[in-house]
Order: sequence, then C-alpha cells, then structure tokens
Amino acid sequence: MEQSGPVQAGDASTSNVPLGPTLILSGGTGYNDLVSATLPSPTTYVLPISDNGGSSSEIIRCFGGPSIGDIRSRLVRLIPSEVTSNGDATGTGGNEALRNLLSYRFPVDNSEDEILDEWKEVIAGTHHIWEGVDEVRGSIVRGFITHFHKAVLATFSKPFPSSDPLCSSAAEPFDLHGLSIGNAFLSSCARTFDSLQAAIWLFCNVARIDTKQVRAIPCVETTETSHIAARLENGQLLLGQCEISHPAKKREGDATPAVLEPKKATNGLLTAVESLSLSDPITKMLRPVISRTNSNLVFSKAAGKNALPSRIQSIHYAFPSIDAAEGQLRPQALSANPAYLAALQKTETLIYSCGSLYTSIVPLLVLQGVGVAIAHSKTIRRKVLLLNTQLDRETGGYDALDFIRAITHACSSSSPTDHEDCAEVQPRQLMSHLVYHPKGQVAVDVEQVEELGISCVRIPDRPGKVAFTEEDVRYALHVIMKAQSEG
Repeated sequence: MEQSGPVQAGDASTSNVPLGPTLILSGGTGYNDLVSATLPSPTTYVLPISDNGGSSSEIIRCFGGPSIGDIRSRLVRLIPSEVTSNGDATGTGGNEALRNLLSYRFPVDNSEDEILDEWKEVIAGTHHIWEGVDEVRGSIVRGFITHFHKAVLATFSKPFPSSDPLCSSAAEPFDLHGLSIGNAFLSSCARTFDSLQAAIWLFCNVARIDTKQVRAIPCVETTETSHIAARLENGQLLLGQCEISHPAKKREGDATPAVLEPKKATNGLLTAVESLSLSDPITKMLRPVISRTNSNLVFSKAAGKNALPSRIQSIHYAFPSIDAAEGQLRPQALSANPAYLAALQKTETLIYSCGSLYTSIVPLLVLQGVGVAIAHSKTIRRKVLLLNTQLDRETGGYDALDFIRAITHACSSSSPTDHEDCAEVQPRQLMSHLVYHPKGQVAVDVEQVEELGISCVRIPDRPGKVAFTEEDVRYALHVIMKAQSEG
C-alpha cells in the first residue's frame, strides 16, 4: 500500500531518524542539496569517477587519472561551517573561508590575460579568495596548488615564455577558464600520493570533515582515467559521459566522432565505424583537445536536452584498446572499490539518489560485485529509490517502471560470473521503497510498482520548486521507518 500523509513544519515526521549506517549512491550534484538529510546517522557517499565535463575534462586531458569533480563537489558540501575549539596549532576558525576557497571557480568569460593574472595571484597567495583562511591550512592548500601549477608546466614539450607560461606551447596549453580551485587541490594531492583515496583523506583532514560521521569514496580504486560508454537500442555507441548526457557542440575538423555505429559485436568487442583510423586513436576521442567555447569545458545540461536517437540499452566502462589489425574499442569490466563493497556489508539504509540515471547512478551499479552485494545483503533493511522529479536527455519518456528496470538491469549485469543467480535478481531484492514527488515529471503507476514488491512513498505537496528537499527526504525515511517498526 502506498505510504503518505500530511506533514507540518516541526512535526516529528520531519526530524532526523536513526537509520543506522547509511550509504548514498549519487552523482556530484543530484544529491548535494540533500547531504544532511540522513544525519546524524553515519553516512557514506559513493561517487562516480567518469565525468568528463567541466574543469575535470581539462585535468584529464593534461594529466589523465580519474575524474575528481563529483568527489570534490561533495567534499566541499561536507565541510562543516563551524569547528569546535580543540586547542590545536591550526586554530579553530576559517572553515567558511576554506569552503569559499575550495569552491572558487575561475570565470569562463574573462580573457586569457585576465585569467592568467588571476591565476598568478592565487599562486602568490595574494588573491582575495585566501582571505580568512588560517595560515597552516592555507599553506597546505597553496603548496599543492603550486605543485599543480608546476605539473601543468611540465606537461608541455616546449619551455614556456616567462611572461605567459600558460599561453604558448607546442601543445595546446592548459585552459584555466572554469577551473575549480578544489579540483586543482584534489588533483594535485592525488598525483602526489598516487592515490585518490589518500587525496580524499588529506582533503577531509584539512577541511576538518568528521570522517566518523560522513565519508565520500570513489566507486573505483584507480589512478587511471575511466570513461563510460552507452550502447543504444538502435546499436549506436556513445562515448563519454558528456556525449551521453549533455553533448558539446562539435568543432570543425574533429577527426573522430563520439557517436559510433558498431558494425558488429563479437567476444565483447565493439567495432568502430570504418572511418576510424589507427593513426587517430580512440584516446583522442575520449580525451579530446579541449576548446573553451565548443567543448566539455563549458557546458549546460539544459542545452543537452535534445533527445537521444534511441533509448539507452546498457552502460559499461570503456578503455581505449586499439587492435593493430582492426581498430576496436574493448569494454572493460571494473571491480568496485573494496571500500565501497565493505561499506555495503555494514549498511542498514541504502539510498539511490535522484540525479542522472545513466551517467551518475548506473555507473555505480555495473561494477563487479555491487549487484550481488545489494541483492543478497543481510544487513540492508531499507533500499530506497528517490525517483527523479524531472526527465532529461537520458530518460526521455521514462516512467517509474523504466527507472526500476534500468537499475535492475545494471545490478544484474554487474557480476555475471560471480554468482549463478545474479541474472535472476528481482527488483524487490534491490529496492524496497520508491519515493516520489506528487508533481514530478516521472509518471508513477503505484499499483504496478507495488506488484513488484516495492512500496511507494509520496512526499507532501509543498509550494515552490518541484524538487526534493532535505525535509522531504527525512519525511519519507520517517514514514518508511515507522511502517517497518509497525510491520
């Protein structure tokens, strides 16, 4: 039976409820406004590493490595506003200033000279974004930013002229437009330690994030670049998250397409179009030379709402692999981060966040070991899907059942060789509750959803934007917890 009911501000049903260890599957933005909804219950956020848009695309182009934008975005949201005095040498203030520093993004419309001058101020420590940041923590961040700057210089084959070190090179120079200071810091840490998880640890310590209360972990433990590809029902293959979710305008002279028409698929190989030559490797397609105005560096998801030519059939990770004779893209199965699987083993409340279904949530589910861990968990008591309030390019025409099918398919295909019964997984093993907004764009046939063994929870209709709030999520979790305690 559908579970819903009236709620008043300050009602007990909107207060935090003890959820036990909680794990949130989300992208970098879809859940950012809801991060406190499950607190004070200990909460782990698992995030993708395959976003090839924004300043992450430029970092990947020059340095490779996993995308860190979604993780940085979540970590910044988790920085506490105030820190209780503990008498340490770093002082107790400045967290708000530190958040502003790590949130700062260079303008996208300024001239190259203006951006370069501003970058020099950041390196010198004279930029206004350093105001209020205490000396010790500021020195740590600035040290890694300086290391990032040196790494940028080292990526090019010619020495830079001393006057404009980022604007003249044999290679196309690193583009500072839109660069997030937090991305530069986290990327520099990861390169220094050769470990993204070590970089996250340092970020949390510098920002004084209580990791006993909240954790952000990458879905894959890797130092390599991870790209996703979408196979459409019509046979087309879309390479890279941006091409799937919000494709950028193509530049004249682009030699390789990001949309491929596979001639055939044999032994797990996706054969590219005939025009793809070995002299123009797939890596150029997946790690393109970025142009400021017509690229992934500056994009709008609203601009990417043009419909896909066909529905998405599956998502997989794709690593470039050129066969000397045929030129083929080889899909590669990835194992989930051991920390991700370990967290699942201790989780009592699992939440599939609202957000981009195929580029944020599904990439977290197709990893080896995840589907089985969720379906056969002995600890997870609540498996909650926050149904999107809006449709996007990835999910045009979808209803609630389509979202359920996509999640079930992703989990079922995540470990086909590990468990004989993985392909037989049922939706009710992966989701116990579906939470939806009464004015959301995604149609919900409550009777059909509940026939699958998934209870529906409708949040109250409130004035304002049609989107989940922390109060909505707390309300839904309270309804679920109450029903379970009474059942």
